[in-house]
Amino acid sequence: MSSIQRLQNLYIARLTTQERPCFICNKFTGVVLTSADNTNADWFYICRSHLGDFNFCTKVGGPKTKSSIESKKQVVNDRPIESDSVVELVSSIGSAWKSWRAPKKSEEDGKDDKKKEEKKEEEKKEEEKKEEEKKEPTSEPTSPTTQQQPIRFIIQKDYFYLRQREYQKKIQKKEATAKLKTLQFPEVPQTLPTLK
Repeated sequence: MSSIQRLQNLYIARLTTQERPCFICNKFTGVVLTSADNTNADWFYICRSHLGDFNFCTKVGGPKTKSSIESKKQVVNDRPIESDSVVELVSSIGSAWKSWRAPKKSEEDGKDDKKKEEKKEEEKKEEEKKEEEKKEPTSEPTSPTTQQQPIRFIIQKDYFYLRQREYQKKIQKKEATAKLKTLQFPEVPQTLPTLK
């Protein structure tokens, strides 16, 4: 047990050429989370969708953006408060029914509107093409010294516990096979015992 190394809860996502089942949902994926210290002590396949799930992991480093936790909290706060009132439910159903039953435009008016919209879209596309042709493509040189740090992931404690357990089992299995190779069992006698 003393020779078992401790895992560090810091991972980097890498792409692979071979797809294997995801650690969480068993769907086939080509993304692997590996130890950030480049020892490859621990690695496992994971879906891209899980990397964005704040219940699985949190992002550290990488490009400066709003953290996923803050954006999710904002989405929850922006939602209208739901009511348990039956009156509001019935009134919302009634307004939906009225909007569905509202008289519709004639088909000819709809066709004319579609033609006008198509013409406007074509004109916009032509103007955009002309503007793109006028502009010269400018590329900013990227200096090799300003490389971005890769996005690192810290997985949640429950999932990290599962990774630690699996890693410890792997180490214990290696130690057991090494001990079996060094064990010396008694040899089988080559001659028959003599009877007295």
